[in-house]
Amino acid sequence: MNLVLNSNLLSFTKEGLRHISMDMVNQVQDGNVSAIDALVYVKKALEIFGEAEKNLRPLAESQYHLSKGEKQIVHSVEITEAETGVRYDYAACEDLIWNQLNMKAQVLENQKKEREAFLKTVSRTMITGDSETGESWEIHPPIRSGKMGLKLSIK
Repeated sequence: MNLVLNSNLLSFTKEGLRHISMDMVNQVQDGNVSAIDALVYVKKALEIFGEAEKNLRPLAESQYHLSKGEKQIVHSVEITEAETGVRYDYAACEDLIWNQLNMKAQVLENQKKEREAFLKTVSRTMITGDSETGESWEIHPPIRSGKMGLKLSIK
């Protein structure tokens, strides 16, 4: 673990990190490194650093406190204290209007999901209608978009 903490990574600025990234891309473009090897390397590095950040952040937050509005620069990284992940529990308000609106929104969201599930099955233009009003209309298959790419799963 000392290898990671003793590396010169701490000395790089944002521009230096961007330069390293471009060097990696250039190595692939120049044929010195396989694109898939570089991609797998980066995927694993992201996994390492993502897990490390998730576990180190609470430790750092418990040990490092700043005054309101104070900022410090540590290894070219600006650190400020900020409230993050703010959430409100409106159900706790016991507001009748909000509760009614929330129920209506949930019902509508469920109806929308059901309709979308049906529309996914539409493979050709067809006529459908509303049995209550007698109104009819033409519906078309939904337009599906996406792109093919590589999915990486570390085993």
